Amino acid sequence: MRSATERANSQTTRLVKSLGLDEIQAAKVQEINYKYAAQDSVHFAEMSGNKQFGSENRDAMMASMKAQMEAKNAEIKAVLTDEQKTKYDAVVKEMQQRRPGQGGPKGQRN
Repeated sequence: MRSATERANSQTTRLVKSLGLDEIQAAKVQEINYKYAAQDSVHFAEMSGNKQFGSENRDAMMASMKAQMEAKNAEIKAVLTDEQKTKYDAVVKEMQQRRPGQGGPKGQRN
C-alpha cells in the first residue's frame, strides 16, 4: 500500500490537472488530501491489524470512512470556484463508479 503522502500527492496531482487549480488552491487541496490520507492509514491499519474484525466493526468503519469522505469533499469544495465544483463532482462520480461495490459496473451498493 502506498504511504499517506504518496496517496495525497497522487490525488492532488489528479485534481490540479482535471480542475485547473492555481498554486494557492493546489497547496490547500494538498493539505486537505494529506490530512485525510493520514486518517485513512489509521483506518486501514485498524482493519488489517485486527484478525477478528467482524462485520459489525467493518460496517462501523465503513460508515466512519464515508462520513470522512463527505467531510473531505466539503473541505475541497470550499477551495474551488463554482465551475471547478461542477468538474469536481464529475471527477468524484467517475472515481466512485470505478470502485467495485460502490455503484460501479461490478455491483450496486445502497
